[in-house]
Amino acid sequence: MNYSLLSRFRGAWLGSLIGQQLANHNRLITIREQKTSISELAKPKSFWRSRQSRGAARSTPEILSALQEQFNVLETLRWESIDSVSGQEYYLLAIFPVIMYYHDDWCSLSSFINQNRYSLQQSQKEIDNILVWCYTVRLALRGELVCCGLTERVVVGIGLKQTASIQWLKEVEMSCLNGLNSIQLAKKLSAMENGDLALSLFCVLQNPEDFFLTIQQALFWEKQTTMITALSGVLSGAYNGLTGIPVNWRNLSQNQDFYQQITTKTENMIAEWLGIELTVNRGTLSSVITSPRVLQPRSNLKIISQQEY
Repeated sequence: MNYSLLSRFRGAWLGSLIGQQLANHNRLITIREQKTSISELAKPKSFWRSRQSRGAARSTPEILSALQEQFNVLETLRWESIDSVSGQEYYLLAIFPVIMYYHDDWCSLSSFINQNRYSLQQSQKEIDNILVWCYTVRLALRGELVCCGLTERVVVGIGLKQTASIQWLKEVEMSCLNGLNSIQLAKKLSAMENGDLALSLFCVLQNPEDFFLTIQQALFWEKQTTMITALSGVLSGAYNGLTGIPVNWRNLSQNQDFYQQITTKTENMIAEWLGIELTVNRGTLSSVITSPRVLQPRSNLKIISQQEY
């Protein structure tokens, strides 16, 4: 399906929050009836909230400093860690705004990840896993996340050799193509790391155009259910856009101040990404926007190809 990039951006962040909070509140029964109220899940513990925490977030100031140097649109965003989440899993969510902003510029995104390797306090293998995750989110935002040939596209796109870091990705692709279920995949992954990444991706690929079924399937995993549902929510929300999220959850979230703040930040981010909003002084380039319902002759338009900028 073709969705606007703004819809995909908003779907991704709202999907991650819904997935995480449904898992935290053990909403498996109510989710089946789609009656879970977002008002009950207001102000979730999330990477969008402000508070420095222990453990995985001990290098948060360094990351924030690097982010602020990259672009001012994230200047008000700060994150906190999620309890019982490892460093790598935490950063998969923490760097999500960066992934959105640089989703069409893989060189800048991968450079950012590699340049902040020491601040992230991750091994090279973990960095490779983060890059794989970033690329799958990138594919979802572009509407290109499909099972067949996924491993090859990721390997070529990242420029990564056939290493252990992508073995779990191979298992996910083959399991989908061979008709395995998530329990069978979990058994194959038992001796591997990154089970949360693999299972979240598997849930999305099994239900590519159904956000509800993706989250429902992810919730069956209890040990790491918070991360699996949150990561599944990111991918499914990015692929299906805000439109793909159940209407009840989407409408209820619009009445919460916290969710509205994030919506505004998302809109600011895409405005800056489009070049409509300036990084400095945060002004608006009104000259590149025509008035509503007004058609202008081509000769009156300022077009980059005419060297008028």
